[in-house]
Amino acid sequence: MKELNKSIQAAEQKLRIDVMTRDDELWNILDIWLTQKGLFFRRITYPGENNKGSSLLILDGRMGTFYGDWGREAAGMDPDTPVLWIVDENGPCPDPSMNRSAFSEIIRYPIREFEFHRRLFSLTHLVEMKNIMDARDRSLRSETSRWKKKAFTDSITGLYNYRYFTKRLTMEIRRVKRLNDPISLVIFDLDDFKVLNDQYGHLAGNRLLREVGRLIRRSVKKSGVVARYGGDEFILILPSVDKNTAVRVAEKISSLFQDPLKNSDVLCRITLSAGIAEFPVDADEITALIRCADDALYHAKAGGKQQIRAYQSKDWMRT
Repeated sequence: MKELNKSIQAAEQKLRIDVMTRDDELWNILDIWLTQKGLFFRRITYPGENNKGSSLLILDGRMGTFYGDWGREAAGMDPDTPVLWIVDENGPCPDPSMNRSAFSEIIRYPIREFEFHRRLFSLTHLVEMKNIMDARDRSLRSETSRWKKKAFTDSITGLYNYRYFTKRLTMEIRRVKRLNDPISLVIFDLDDFKVLNDQYGHLAGNRLLREVGRLIRRSVKKSGVVARYGGDEFILILPSVDKNTAVRVAEKISSLFQDPLKNSDVLCRITLSAGIAEFPVDADEITALIRCADDALYHAKAGGKQQIRAYQSKDWMRT
């Protein structure tokens, strides 16, 4: 809420008025009136000046054809910038079809101060409301993005969580189906993590999980999607990668843990076991694919740990 209020205050202060006129007498009058209102404004005497960011244009229509969109374009402004036209007392009014902005006012010269302020207030109020609504919209998008990121992020490791993993795997499988590509799934498990957790405590265990997650994510970079699967397990999605290549990726990641990891002042020896399955060779739907990778991991653990196993056949399936 504080950030939203700051955004709204900033939006209210962003109002900037450009006055396009070559008439010194008119400029002197407007200079006094706008200064009295404490508004930020400046004079434009010729087209082509850098006027990006202007909130409102006061346009002296007596300058000739400086009407409507052409006037804003000549001033270097957005086509939707509101315009307060000043026209001769008995002269023609600008053609409405020349104006794309929904916000515009017309005032005849010579100008009466009360009438000028009334019409100017009408436009500035609309501009301020638009700025406030834009600020609220940006704040809402930012807040939505923050909560969305929080909903899909594991609080301990900073990696994606299981919810995001399932969502992303669904998306990736749809994509590789269209391309007729494979996709591999790798489940990593920290060997004997419970022993380390009991020996050094849960805080130290969480630090180890963060470091393991960091190393895995750094290893795959943008070629894969890393998530915390739960507990001491991590899962890796490798789009357009077959099972044999996935084995090599897993071996590379496992080699990162040959040296002990420093956890605060303690050196911890960590090893990984991994199970790998490939879509659609091993399974043609998500639940079965995860089950195949999980069964491969089971055989890796049963084979003495610190092993990498790729799913082989349905004979492996646990009952």
